[in-house]
Amino acid sequence: MTTIALISDFGYRDAYVGIMKAVIHGITPGCELIDLCHEVPAHNVMSGSYLVASAVPYLPTGAVVLGVVDPGVGTRRRCIAVRTENRMFVGPDNGLFHMAYEWEAPLEAVELTNPEYHLARISKTFHGRDIFSPVAAHLAAGVDFSKLGEPIDTESLVRLPEIGPIIKEHGIESSIVHIDHFGNVVTNLSREVLEAAGKVPKWVRIGEHRAVFAETFADVSKNDPVAYFNSTDFLEVGIRNGSAAEQLQLKQRRMIHLEVE
Repeated sequence: MTTIALISDFGYRDAYVGIMKAVIHGITPGCELIDLCHEVPAHNVMSGSYLVASAVPYLPTGAVVLGVVDPGVGTRRRCIAVRTENRMFVGPDNGLFHMAYEWEAPLEAVELTNPEYHLARISKTFHGRDIFSPVAAHLAAGVDFSKLGEPIDTESLVRLPEIGPIIKEHGIESSIVHIDHFGNVVTNLSREVLEAAGKVPKWVRIGEHRAVFAETFADVSKNDPVAYFNSTDFLEVGIRNGSAAEQLQLKQRRMIHLEVE
């Protein structure tokens, strides 16, 4: 029996997360569950995609990632399972796993059309309980991936619209993909892309503000902006003892400019 890692925008005020776990344990008693995050901003697929990708390298080989950030629940969007070399992903086909595909390329995918692996009654508003949780549980128990439904072309899997990083002679434009609860803003520029471009970072320019590069928040004065590569090696901008999102008026998808040498 393998591990199931859960991520959702359900929060903890309601019983949704607990119900999904109950469904899983009803099918695979004793299955190990990891709660990655259940406070993804409501309906925010882009933030969910970043958070899934940030966790993937640390999950056990063979783990099933069960993701439910699903503003299109009940519509014609597909319910899918995706297999990579090391892990499997179960959830809506809406881009939630897009950034994870950058770590682990999809090898095969299926649309979850086999009702044998769903609950008997399917709600239009809770596929997390009725489809995704039972499918993840059956996968964890060893059910053959191909039995879950009809195969689909991995190239047809929904990806998020990408904006950058755009590499220029004297700088790189990157897009904000996530804002954490400290107000730190995460971009889609990875250290790997920067190094492959042969660039050395100088500072990040945000309107009239400039964030210097540093290793820790303590390297700048209180309330000063700071740029750094975060624990998942993506460019991030923060404020020492403050919120970069609030103080610099930054929102998701906003482009920021990295000056380079």
